[in-house]
Amino acid sequence: MLRYDEYSRKQYEKVIGSGGIEAIRIAQDTPAELGIKLQARPSLQEKIDLLKAAEIAMQPGRDGIRGITYDDYTYVVERLHAGGNIKEIRLYLNQARKRAERKSFKEKQALLQQQLQGNRQQSQDRIKMAALEQNMKVRGQIAVDNNKAANDLRLRITDINGKYISQLENLAAKEGETAG
Repeated sequence: MLRYDEYSRKQYEKVIGSGGIEAIRIAQDTPAELGIKLQARPSLQEKIDLLKAAEIAMQPGRDGIRGITYDDYTYVVERLHAGGNIKEIRLYLNQARKRAERKSFKEKQALLQQQLQGNRQQSQDRIKMAALEQNMKVRGQIAVDNNKAANDLRLRITDINGKYISQLENLAAKEGETAG
């Protein structure tokens, strides 16, 4: 209709514009008319460069974490040897690297959380031990004070009893003198 009907062309032009009409007209004369999309295969140099980049990404980085896994690397190699789209392979590598970074970040966060929890537990344990030691010291001091008080009381009672007995003996001796 766009090729032969002027009225249809004007109506479609209102919707998709003159550029869209021209693109459709040109597409009718290319493989796009049949739904074919042509893409150049990667050159040997592009393959080598991408394989080197994948090998570098497999190496541990500054933080000791690999950018991609061995499975990601083998996928890239297979795709390159099969003549895969180099743009898609680059996107895959980028996504794989981002996945690895997210995973590493989550693992670091989990490890940090565990360390914090361990530090809190150690701190609580230290506080409990200090409180227990203080409690034991106080109990020990109370026991010592109780024993000292009991001993002082016994000594005092013994002293009082001794004085009482002395007074009784003195009284008995005075009565014995007056009686005899």
